[in-house]
Amino acid sequence: MLKLKESRESHTLTQEKIADLLGVSRSTYTRYEQGTRQCSYLTLAKLADILNVSIDYLLGHESDSSLPQNKDSAPLYNELQIAKELESMINYIDNKNRTEPSKYPALIKDREILRTSLLISMRLATQIAEKASTAQS
Repeated sequence: MLKLKESRESHTLTQEKIADLLGVSRSTYTRYEQGTRQCSYLTLAKLADILNVSIDYLLGHESDSSLPQNKDSAPLYNELQIAKELESMINYIDNKNRTEPSKYPALIKDREILRTSLLISMRLATQIAEKASTAQS
């Protein structure tokens, strides 16, 4: 991952320590840093929490690693962040469906069910963020 090593080093953490926190071997974590192995979304979320950065930052979509400090804006930020992350997952699934058509029709159906679920969740997160934004104004 693009910013994983940089974030780890800025917190003066070792690969071994982060691997322990994640419950994976050091070699597995090293592969995450090198980009030779992809971690699950849950692991990515854990990494972001451990390193106190956003998932978008770890993936190289943001240049600023800082999370918002204003407690009043935190709920809005969280919902917008959730919506962005869900959208990224939907795009990932769409890309997989185009580039890796499955020999197994059930997998395509499962991807479509997951995509629909994520889309509904993304819309809900966006609506909550809009309501929170209106309430803060």
